[in-house]
Amino acid sequence: MKKDIVVFSDFEKNDLRVGRVIEASFVEGSKNLIKMKVDLGDDYGVVQILSGIAKYYKPEDLIGNNYPFIANLEPRKVMGEESQGMLLVADAPERFFLISLDKDLKSGTIIR
Repeated sequence: MKKDIVVFSDFEKNDLRVGRVIEASFVEGSKNLIKMKVDLGDDYGVVQILSGIAKYYKPEDLIGNNYPFIANLEPRKVMGEESQGMLLVADAPERFFLISLDKDLKSGTIIR
């Protein structure tokens, strides 16, 4: 589904960063959620981010890898846990796919 046009100044409000997953675990009581500790670099440090990818990925698949994140998303509570950002994924009709980034990228690198 095509979405409305976004003005560039609104797009610029999103702070997209390379994040390295340093810890990951299933969220107790959820079939969908994985809780990650993500290093977003010097500006944000290590934050907790929840993602609904547990049907397709295991926590151990994520640890040590770099992925794109929205670093400045307003925190929200999900199942009693706070999520302080969002993992960006490819949302294909049949499932979500991770967007892997080069392991040589430094945590916190800005994505444009």
